[in-house]
Amino acid sequence: MFNRFLIEVVMGLSRFFFLSTILSVFLSACSGFPGEKSIKADVSIAEPDRIRFSGKGAGAGLMLSSSMGAMGIAIGVAIDEGIAKEIDASAVKAGFSAKDEVLSALSQTSIGYVSGFSLIVKKYGFTLEPGSDDQMYAYWSLETNFDDGGRSCEWLSDRAASTISLDKSKAEADEVKQALKLELQALLVKVDQASGRC
Repeated sequence: MFNRFLIEVVMGLSRFFFLSTILSVFLSACSGFPGEKSIKADVSIAEPDRIRFSGKGAGAGLMLSSSMGAMGIAIGVAIDEGIAKEIDASAVKAGFSAKDEVLSALSQTSIGYVSGFSLIVKKYGFTLEPGSDDQMYAYWSLETNFDDGGRSCEWLSDRAASTISLDKSKAEADEVKQALKLELQALLVKVDQASGRC
């Protein structure tokens, strides 16, 4: 009777160890597969990595150049640079990062998961709508390459996102971030549809 009891205990323990071994092997095998795919594209941002602005200073520079020459144009450029720095400071303070935005947008495409694909953000920022003193639109300028020796392609967004107010952009960074995000997503859809090639 004791032998029978001992045999049942040993059999029960052996089933327990067998099942726990199977379960641990299964769990360790599954841990090798991540739940999400990781971006394989190489992403870089050309310097200076900051929001740019073009608009008010260009017109002022042209007007001033008639009386001041090259100094007038330089003043116009300085006006736009000052506006760009204000917009950028507000956006960065609110957590904007161009590289993070690009990686996030690439995760929604198929091209972002292709080995050997590289994307360079040449510049990004805002331009005043023609004829407006306040409404501006976001833009991105990208370059794509493959390490197979193919030619590089230039991509420029085409104002798919709605315009935002220049005055509000300095105080409401969320609008700036959203406009840049929407414009980037629209551009990367075109890049993805062309498989990154021009």
